Amino acid sequence: MRLRISEGLGLYFSDLGTRAKIDSILENERPSAALGMSHLSEWIAAKTEAQTIPLDFYVLMGRLWSATWGVALKDVAPSPAADEMVSTLREELEPNSYASVTSHDVWASKTIERFTSLRASAGKRGKQRTQLRTAVMVTIGGEVHLSLAVESPFRIRRLVIPGGWKWSDLAHAYEHRSGIKVRAKHIDISPLRGAARNAVDAFAKVHLSNPTSRAAA
Repeated sequence: MRLRISEGLGLYFSDLGTRAKIDSILENERPSAALGMSHLSEWIAAKTEAQTIPLDFYVLMGRLWSATWGVALKDVAPSPAADEMVSTLREELEPNSYASVTSHDVWASKTIERFTSLRASAGKRGKQRTQLRTAVMVTIGGEVHLSLAVESPFRIRRLVIPGGWKWSDLAHAYEHRSGIKVRAKHIDISPLRGAARNAVDAFAKVHLSNPTSRAAA
């Protein structure tokens, strides 16, 4: 499966000079007082063009999450469609899950994450849920990473996830560095889809009573 990368987004992650220029334009809400009227139209045009890049990134990240974690989790918990995920600014997507999906937060952190509730158990503080925190991240160099964390009141066994997954003590999560970079016009996300499925299957086999079994895409 391939996803399209906008030209501006590809340049942002592939060229340091372009990234610095775009960041500077986005940070400045108003043109410099020293800017003459003859250059004002140029600044407005540059500002308008720069503002499309965070929005392009927002849409791309929503589609990346849906095409990887969304597919991998579909037999474990309901997942929203890609268009629903990237078009809403509501935190509550559905009764048993939520995500940080505002364009500002996604651009600032270069991360989109979602919490999915898998089961509930009665305890001293009422019902307690096991949740999977799944995320897609893009590094400053444009490389796409996946992350999986388990948040649960139950004792969680350490997972063994094949395909390049490693535990990070710093992040308290399992991380996968794909080597796939947001630079070309299109990126092949088939390896990311397989990695997400490996992670969900590893969790399901250990912690769910009815583990799913799916062939890798």
